Formats: sequence, structure tokens, C-alpha cells
Amino acid sequence: MIIICKICGQFVCPPACPEFDGYVAGLGSATSECEICGVRNYDGDGHFIKNGKAICIDCAEELISSELLEFLDCVDIKDFFEMLL
Repeated sequence: MIIICKICGQFVCPPACPEFDGYVAGLGSATSECEICGVRNYDGDGHFIKNGKAICIDCAEELISSELLEFLDCVDIKDFFEMLL
């Protein structure tokens, strides 16, 4: 049985709905919020977290390499690859 919210009419309540509890069915609770677009990131979502800042994969794909390196606090691309290891 599918339960639809009586307030917003959605299967999964959006954050603006008074019934939204921070939990999304199938994803769990939000783990972070993207610093650029504000979308909530959930376990299993593609996102980066560095020094308490988060960015979703969609925004990361839109950034040019210098902006992404700055977000990740990397001086240059060599620093980035060292961080991955």
C-alpha cells in the first residue's frame, strides 16, 4: 500500500512540507547539505565532504577543476591525487 502525504500530496515529503521529518524512504536520513545548491545528501548519494563542507556530485561536475580543487583544499592536482591515496 502506497501512502501519500495528506498535506503535500507527495509520496516522499519535500523539505517544505510540515510533515517532512528529514527522512527519505529508501535513502535514510540526510547526512549533509550541498554548500552550492542546498540539496540534501543521503547515504549512498554521490557527494564529497571535506573539512565539514559538502558538495553534491551534480555541482562537483559543474565546477571547473580549479574551483573543485579549492573546495577540497588542494593546492594543485598533485595534492588532489595524494589526498585520494
